[in-house]
Amino acid sequence: MTPDDFLGRVRDLLPAVRDRTARAEELRRLPDETFAEFQEAGLFRAMQPKRYGGFELDPGTFYRGVMDVAAVCGSTGWIFAVMGAHNWHLALFPPQAQEDVWGGDDSVQLSTSLAPTGKIERAEGGFRVSGRWSFSSGCDFCHWVVLGGLAPPAEEGAPPDLRTFLLPRADYEIDDNWHVMGLCGTGSKDIVVKDAFVPEYRTHSYRDAFHLKNPAWRSTTRRCTGCRSASCFPIRSARRRSASRPARSRVFASSSRSASTSATGRAPPPTRSRIGGLPSQRPRSTPRATACSAISPR
Repeated sequence: MTPDDFLGRVRDLLPAVRDRTARAEELRRLPDETFAEFQEAGLFRAMQPKRYGGFELDPGTFYRGVMDVAAVCGSTGWIFAVMGAHNWHLALFPPQAQEDVWGGDDSVQLSTSLAPTGKIERAEGGFRVSGRWSFSSGCDFCHWVVLGGLAPPAEEGAPPDLRTFLLPRADYEIDDNWHVMGLCGTGSKDIVVKDAFVPEYRTHSYRDAFHLKNPAWRSTTRRCTGCRSASCFPIRSARRRSASRPARSRVFASSSRSASTSATGRAPPPTRSRIGGLPSQRPRSTPRATACSAISPR
């Protein structure tokens, strides 16, 4: 599957999607015909692993297709975007979890609600999950859901563990409460879970996704002030930002303000950074190192 082939499939479906826009708003979800056509054309497979029938296209190609669909129906474009990304998200889970979902049918789709609003408890071999999660777009067409949750630390004194949890349709209910004015056809309803057990392998930690197990961040020699890891993502990002911005020393800024004050008899306005127009608090050459585990709730 080439990018042009994929985008050609997308554009072939645009007239029908446009014609069903009003119906999607009336149903408060996608029409069955639209979802079936997307499945048949393999549009949700854009970033799905090839071992499960996916195309493994680059995100740029996928989101060009999303923009084409959204131009004729915002709700359909939204569902295309999130459900296509979910097939990439599932590939972050352990192989056994992927096999649970796609082993029997690799066209199965999953919805998500990633805000950590539910209750998570550790249990032998996994976690117990309960609570309510909102805005699970496209959930009517999905047999699995991925929910966000804050798990208690595994060891005393360790930071909380922000995770996602993969649950089958039998373990949750859909509360049909999507009555809105915008994006009516997305069917972004609530997911309700009542004390479901999720085995360890059907969970995924955000820390694993971003840096702690990513060898690409191992080249830095600076260490995180919180987790003491040399592979900390914020440290690496700070160094990249520092290299790409011109340095402005405190001495130069101070002397400039003094000269301006003496010439005009009044102090100039505070120096402002190019990000958000806020006053600069430190020289650009020495960015603050923020550690993942050192971030405290505000």
